[in-house]
Amino acid sequence: TAMTNLIDNAIYWLEYHNIKLPEITVTITSKDDQCHIEVADNGVGVPKEFAEQVFDVGFTLKPHGTGLGLSIAKEAITRSNGDLQLLASPVGAIFQISLPCEK
Repeated sequence: TAMTNLIDNAIYWLEYHNIKLPEITVTITSKDDQCHIEVADNGVGVPKEFAEQVFDVGFTLKPHGTGLGLSIAKEAITRSNGDLQLLASPVGAIFQISLPCEK
């Protein structure tokens, strides 16, 4: 569900901005007891002035968005003892899911 939202958002914004040669990359890594999943795209990214608001209920930059997708995704990941963050990126947007790794 969270992954679906992140990928759907990346597809939407790449199409919305008509990005030539659109690309979405999913990277999975682990460090210590944390597993990290990053969803990155080569679009225009999230404007810096909105970076703090992207997970707020009701906040959206989509013309017909509800502002629920990222807030629900973050809540679901938080309930699983994880975190969802927007990372700084020189190109596009990078969202990172961090969860405890099972051994």
